Amino acid sequence: MSFSRDDRGFPGAFGSNPIGVFSGIDEVSRGDYDRWAASLSGALPVNERVRTQAQLGFSRTAGEFTSPFGLSESTSRRLHARLQADVALAPALDISAGFDMLTERAGSTYITGSTFAPVPIERLVAGYFAEARWNTRQRLFVTAGLRLDDIRRAALESSPDAFSPRPAMPSESIVSVNPKVSAAWFVRPDAGNHTKVRASIGTGIRPPDGFEIAFTDNPGLKPERSISAEAGIEQALLAGRVLVEATGFANEYDDLIVAVGSFAESSRYRTDNISNARARGLELAGTARTRLHALAPIDVEARVGYTLVGTAILAVDQGRAAPPPFSVGDPLLRRPRHQLSLDFTAQSGPLTAYFRGGGRGRALDVEPNYGTFGGLFYSNGYSAWNAGASWRLASGIDLFGRITNLFDRTYEEALGFPAHGRGAVAGLRVAAGR
Repeated sequence: MSFSRDDRGFPGAFGSNPIGVFSGIDEVSRGDYDRWAASLSGALPVNERVRTQAQLGFSRTAGEFTSPFGLSESTSRRLHARLQADVALAPALDISAGFDMLTERAGSTYITGSTFAPVPIERLVAGYFAEARWNTRQRLFVTAGLRLDDIRRAALESSPDAFSPRPAMPSESIVSVNPKVSAAWFVRPDAGNHTKVRASIGTGIRPPDGFEIAFTDNPGLKPERSISAEAGIEQALLAGRVLVEATGFANEYDDLIVAVGSFAESSRYRTDNISNARARGLELAGTARTRLHALAPIDVEARVGYTLVGTAILAVDQGRAAPPPFSVGDPLLRRPRHQLSLDFTAQSGPLTAYFRGGGRGRALDVEPNYGTFGGLFYSNGYSAWNAGASWRLASGIDLFGRITNLFDRTYEEALGFPAHGRGAVAGLRVAAGR
């Protein structure tokens, strides 16, 4: 069980100002959010071949936001339950099956009904899944799974709001079936110098969120859909002390929800599932481990990764253009073409130290004050690094310290919003129940 309170100001986009419209720090806007969460889980072996596990979770968020336009409130309540059974059918074949359920009730000052009083968005997502895992001689591994989601939304009354009127929406149920298949083959099964190739393909969905439902006039708004595929190879060297990996991937996104605007030939609604996009790329990674013998043995591990990704916004359904202000072929927002990461860890007895960070190239972003209405701009690339250490004082008790933005770099992850400068944190961590 946990509780947290987040109370912070929203000063606005006080960094990059590409069209010169930022008028100064907003000293009024402030958000106050309370978050409660609780969960319970357990596992029960039925016999030597069957094992069951169950999870139950609850979360609630309540927030108030003060701005120059007044006070607004928002709430969200979720209940999640999951039950799964794992069965060993044969020495080389395991299956898992079960269901999970999510109920959600969300509301906001801005989500109103026919009398302009707030009304909730209520949904239930029931998922049923099954997966089979097969291997032969611990060399070829194949996994195949299927998930069926039943997404149900309660009826929503109409809203006569002058800026975004919404018709009455009857209750709705959408069923989505998403398969996934993956395979891995040890071309050379030598434990310390193995060669493994792997591949997978699957589909997924993202149901429309509460605001997308509340501010549309489209009663048939559907989940966004994706299909993802990847293939890779990994090679272990020097008795397992070095691992080199390469993975190619391709993702296609369909039925993306966008404002229809000028695409009247594609839809008669204000928002609809008419946009499309794709992402393709290559991930390279290398990991090295060794033990140094100084005054005391030091275990050292270093991992470096590089990602090259090309993304593109495609034409809308039944059209030749992309949603404005984009053009067909523009990259997706905040998806840099180049990314680099480094993670270095050293451990000796109770002492652990790390140095990690990375960087990225430039990325397409929106004007930070007016969003897409202000146009598209590129944010500069950057690198940022952190370092820290911890000392195990006793079982479950650690003294720790870390420095963020170690070199005090000035950069923006999102255009117009500067990251924090160098910072330091120190404390005592106590883990109970171990």
